[in-house]
Amino acid sequence: MITATIDHNTLHIHLNDNQNGEATIAITGISNGQSVSTYFMITVIPVDDPPFIAQTIPTIELNEDCADFVMDLSSLFSDMDNDDASIIKSLISNDSNERIQAAINDNDLSIQCFPDQFGTSHLTIGAESNGKTIQEKIQVNIAPVDDPPAIATGLNDIFVLEDAQKVQIDLSPVFTEFSTNFKVKIYARNQLFWR
Repeated sequence: MITATIDHNTLHIHLNDNQNGEATIAITGISNGQSVSTYFMITVIPVDDPPFIAQTIPTIELNEDCADFVMDLSSLFSDMDNDDASIIKSLISNDSNERIQAAINDNDLSIQCFPDQFGTSHLTIGAESNGKTIQEKIQVNIAPVDDPPAIATGLNDIFVLEDAQKVQIDLSPVFTEFSTNFKVKIYARNQLFWR
């Protein structure tokens, strides 16, 4: 709990971190083979230490449109003088509510990615133990994925007169993606009627 040294008639008492209790100090004076001792008690009074970050969480890497992600936070925080299971975790902030939804239930952090959203988000996780608090930031990276094209609006059947000139149909509202690599293929099934 303590160590003590004497240097030029000065007593130096060094307290060890995070230890408390009582100790008896004996000081003995020696002169010409004779000695005399005196004793005193030192009491180190405990203080409530705040919780601390016991484990750093690396950046969470997810993909766009991912399934719900759950992470156990039970070993993220610790407290010298309280049971770690009694530490209350909470979500303090989410800087990207448009990208992800996050929540903490008991020791589980759950992250839900919103459709077609990607980029970097930051979550601030709080811990409270015996009225003392600490916070830790967690970075969440959501990588974009190449979504396949989809039909945005279908085409209605069209009717044209026999021997009509060519018919042009704007396909831009039909599909959800028109990138430089996007191609449209046409498959025609002819049903001819002769008179």
